Amino acid sequence: CQAVQMLSWLDYPVAGLGADRFLAACEEPASGFVGHPGTIWSFLEHVHAGIILSRILGRAVRYAAGCREFIRACQTRNGGFSRTSHAGISTLEHTDMAVDALALLARE
Repeated sequence: CQAVQMLSWLDYPVAGLGADRFLAACEEPASGFVGHPGTIWSFLEHVHAGIILSRILGRAVRYAAGCREFIRACQTRNGGFSRTSHAGISTLEHTDMAVDALALLARE
């Protein structure tokens, strides 16, 4: 995601790099996106990156509901967000990712 994002900022043509195939291989219904094709574990940074990459490539997020549910499950009792839904403490970095991801999904 970050590499494609930087290339797009430089007006480099990102079509044809294979990022769309990789993104499709990382789509997963329960969380929206995983970090590696063929796995089931996801972290907040994978979901955030998948949403950003989808926007760069001009694709709708296929499992937007799964993304929203996963992100909400990452919210901790103190209101912040941790990197995973099953444990962890909230951090400013992950809270920023969660809020940004939810805002991007709201624009679809």
